[in-house]
Amino acid sequence: MVIVPVSFMMFFIAGANVRHLLLLIFMGIMMVVTVYSIGDYDKETGKNKNTFGYITQRIDTFLDDSEEAIQNKTINYQTEQALIAIGS
Repeated sequence: MVIVPVSFMMFFIAGANVRHLLLLIFMGIMMVVTVYSIGDYDKETGKNKNTFGYITQRIDTFLDDSEEAIQNKTINYQTEQALIAIGS
């Protein structure tokens, strides 16, 4: 989340074409949306129905900010560690 904006600023300052940068951002967003929409998993059992289901499941658990998920430790490891770092 830090490296990408800094890289884009460096490319912009170095004289890169703005259209190329915007096209790259647009393609990246479209790729993320496509992978997320293709991914399928069963929310009840947590089993992946295809190979992209794991990615979709990780994104969903990252965005799940319910207190129940935090108390039951059903959030993923990175989110838990981020909450510990911010809390301390």
